[in-house]
Amino acid sequence: WIEICKKRHRTLCTSRRNDIPSLKVIDCSSTRSQLAIVPAPPNEAYLALSYVWGESRKRKRDDGRGRVSKSPSNQNYQTVVRDAEVVVLQLGYRYLWVEKFCIDQENESEKELFVNSMDKIYSGAELNIVAAAGIDGNFGLPGVVSRQRKMHPTVQLRNAQLVSCLEHPRSSIMASKWATRAWTHQEALLSQRLLFFTEFETYYEYHSMQCHE
Repeated sequence: WIEICKKRHRTLCTSRRNDIPSLKVIDCSSTRSQLAIVPAPPNEAYLALSYVWGESRKRKRDDGRGRVSKSPSNQNYQTVVRDAEVVVLQLGYRYLWVEKFCIDQENESEKELFVNSMDKIYSGAELNIVAAAGIDGNFGLPGVVSRQRKMHPTVQLRNAQLVSCLEHPRSSIMASKWATRAWTHQEALLSQRLLFFTEFETYYEYHSMQCHE
């Protein structure tokens, strides 16, 4: 889908990559058990991830010095991020940008810098992976690693097998928790290309081009 999109739309479909000072990304090729967060290499393509953080956005932890830290643990990153790393590699890319982990949540000046650069970050990404299933990041991306997709209901009648027709994936997306959040809506508007993961299938969208399984 991505290659067809690039060939059909050419310059129109080129990501508007603007190098952003101090931008960090996740190196999905790393074999470390923790997320490998590295400076974004100049002119290297990266994908972004859009999902509902859930309760983990509000969770606090003690840093061992009697202080409460709001920064998410790199060791306990959510299932959706693990699945997204797999998608990045399967699509032939290496780097992934995830707001929760690529911005120091305790550094107010860094947060301000990147919040004001969200338009450049999302429009500069080759693709935005959208988790349009489940209520938070622990649900993962159906059909990747952590969770199977829901099966199509089928009925066997003698020599014929009847398979139910799925509703258009847009209906599932609009009914998702992801579609209820202003932040995720903004992320979608800023993105060049969107790859949605619903409970039944994947759905690709770029301007007037839509593809689904």
